[in-house]
Amino acid sequence: MTDIVAHLRTIGTAGEAVLMRDIKPLSGLTRDDAELLRVPLRALPAARRLALATAMRDLHEDNVDLDFVQLLLVLLEDADARVRLVTVGALWEDTTARVMRGLIERLAQDEDALVRAEAALSLGRFAYMATLDEIDEHQGDLVRAALLGQLASEQDVDVRRRLVESCGYYGEAAPVQAAIAAAAVASDQLQRESALAAMGHSMDPRWLPQIAAALNERSPALRYEAARAAGEFADLAADQVARLAQLTQEEDTEVATTAIWALGQIGGAQAQRVLQSLTRSTDDARKQAALEAIDELLPGSNLFAGAVTRRVRGEGEDDDDDGFDEPDDSDDDGFGDDEMERP
Repeated sequence: MTDIVAHLRTIGTAGEAVLMRDIKPLSGLTRDDAELLRVPLRALPAARRLALATAMRDLHEDNVDLDFVQLLLVLLEDADARVRLVTVGALWEDTTARVMRGLIERLAQDEDALVRAEAALSLGRFAYMATLDEIDEHQGDLVRAALLGQLASEQDVDVRRRLVESCGYYGEAAPVQAAIAAAAVASDQLQRESALAAMGHSMDPRWLPQIAAALNERSPALRYEAARAAGEFADLAADQVARLAQLTQEEDTEVATTAIWALGQIGGAQAQRVLQSLTRSTDDARKQAALEAIDELLPGSNLFAGAVTRRVRGEGEDDDDDGFDEPDDSDDDGFGDDEMERP
């Protein structure tokens, strides 16, 4: 352990970028090992702690065999809000109870709104898992109480919108329904985007008319969220297949590939015909999305994998002309049946 402390101090004082070879020895630490590093970490300059947290986040994305969770849990309590924010993102894929408790603590107690917002969004995966009984009942109750409790008291707009998204999994609760309805008519587009995400998470049919209307919004970000939400409703959103088929032809690749994903979740003969046609696309992204969507027609697909992947748009995105022609009101899905291979 002495060697690890010395190694941390060495990379902590170096001026160069943090490389994989620098932090690989910090992978796989036990909880006790990480606790012994708490004081040496605290002694490092804030900029170096931020560089370490960022490197652990980025390198884990590229190499899943690297496990920095124990050290990241120490950094989750760092004095610097920038370090805490990066650390919450670095723990995105971890579903252990200790990480869950750490995120609940950040949501309830962190003085930085950006950290609270990221924690609120990250807790959404635990809320989703609770709906599938993939975490025990006690843990599920803790997450629900934390999210709903913060929703009732949070004043920061950005934190609230992330809470609305994650609380969407508790869409049967009256306070959540009220929060979604309020966000859906907000002047701030980001709140409206979050409302659509929450509608999809809730799988409450009351929101289907609003999701259908949002598929025709001028903003690509709103169409993206509406397409994602429609996909989460699976076959309950079958009436939207024709419009989603049109969206697969959009210039905006993210909107198009999300519409393709949604068709795979909804299924049915019409959706399958569209997807089969798209497997012959010359656009690699759409072709790959169609192939994956066809796989999603099989049992066992994971909605959450896409549901929590939020599209990031800049503040104040221009809602006016996005360069796309407005769709007509016909039921034409944009594909002639004679062009398609039937599955």
